[in-house]
Amino acid sequence: MGKAGRFLVLLLWGIGIIVLATGVGIESLRIVIAEMQGLGSIVGTVRDVFGDPVPGAKVRLADKETGTDGKGGFTINFVPVGPQTLMITAPGYHPLELNLQVDRGENRPRIRQETGLWPVGLKIDYHLFYQGKGQGETKDVFGLVGFANGSDEEYFIHSIKVLDAFHSVVIDLLGELDDYREFAGTYTDSNFTVKPQMAAIIYPRTVINRELPHFMANISSGAYTLQVFYGTGKEHSRGEYYLWEETRVPVLEEDCDPHVP
Repeated sequence: MGKAGRFLVLLLWGIGIIVLATGVGIESLRIVIAEMQGLGSIVGTVRDVFGDPVPGAKVRLADKETGTDGKGGFTINFVPVGPQTLMITAPGYHPLELNLQVDRGENRPRIRQETGLWPVGLKIDYHLFYQGKGQGETKDVFGLVGFANGSDEEYFIHSIKVLDAFHSVVIDLLGELDDYREFAGTYTDSNFTVKPQMAAIIYPRTVINRELPHFMANISSGAYTLQVFYGTGKEHSRGEYYLWEETRVPVLEEDCDPHVP
C-alpha cells in the first residue's frame, strides 16, 4: 500500500474514532466518506401531496435501493455526481420519478406537497391540534381536513362532520348550500352539485385543504371522529356513498401546521 493509501486509511480511522466518540453515528461517517471520494449522498423524507410522511416506501436510484423508516426518512450513500433519477414507490400511491442534479456531499431533495406522492384513489387527511395557551385542560382546538384525488374520475363529497366521543356532532362542515360553495372554492355550479343530493366535486389530480372551525374542548376527555360520506359519479347519481371515519386526539402543535417537517 502506498503512502496515499495508508494516509487515507489512517484518516478514515481517525474520523471513525471521532464519530464514535461524539455519538454522531455511522450514517454521518458514510456521508463524510462519500464526500471525500467525490460522491454524493441523498438524504430526505418521502411525504405525500398533503405533506404527511410515508413510511415503508421503496426508494431506488440506479442500482441502490432502500426503504423509508417510520417517519418517512431515508438515506442513499455513494451516489455518483451528475443527473440522476430517484424512483419512489409505496402501497396506495402512484410511483414517483424525481430528476435530481446530485452534487458532491449531502443532497436533500424536496418530496412533499407538489412534489409528493399522489394516492391512487381518494385520500382524506385529518388533523386536530391545539396550542399551549390557556389554563388547565380546556384548550382551543383547531383542525385541518384535506382531500386528494389521484384517480382519473371525479369524487363527490356529500357530508363532512366531526363527532365527539358521545357521537354528538361538533362540526358540520357541509350543512348548508353556502357551505358546499365555500368548500368547493366557487359560487358557480362547476365544483359542486345539488342533484340528486348536494355534494362538492373533487376533480382528478386535485387537492382541497380546508380549516375546520375551532372549538373549545377538554383535551383529556377523549377523541374526535371525522366522518365523511363520499362516492364516485355513478354512486352519487344513485344517492349511495361510502362512509370514511378516522378518530384523532388533539395534539400540541404550537405553529398550527402539522405538515411542517
